[in-house]
Amino acid sequence: MPIKIDNMPMKVETESSREAGQIIQRKLFDQPFPALEKGVDYRVRRNSLISSNIANLNTPNYRAFDLIMNEKLQEPKLVPTSTPVKNDGNSVDLDLEMSKLTENQLMFTTLTLMLSKRFEQLRTVIAEGRK
Repeated sequence: MPIKIDNMPMKVETESSREAGQIIQRKLFDQPFPALEKGVDYRVRRNSLISSNIANLNTPNYRAFDLIMNEKLQEPKLVPTSTPVKNDGNSVDLDLEMSKLTENQLMFTTLTLMLSKRFEQLRTVIAEGRK
């Protein structure tokens, strides 16, 4: 409820307005950023692993690995791929690895676009607050 002192309006901060501010702060800063950050980190790590698999396409006895992430795991789990082993002991399937690399890049791009939109929203909120 605004109060006027010397004909100038002055906002009185109430408990409910502080709570509302804290809720807005959590929605803007706390909730989306850790999840998006974790997703981007996972995609970067997976990209590196897939690239390593591709680089070792002709390395004898090399086993291809992948990073698995599910909702229950806090950290991604490194697991060997289930592709058949070739005569030289190598388990890298180039077509499969390229497919995973493409899918991973698409997901990475999506996550970075989502982060970009969140920062754009923050810039808008800050700019509107200055007015």
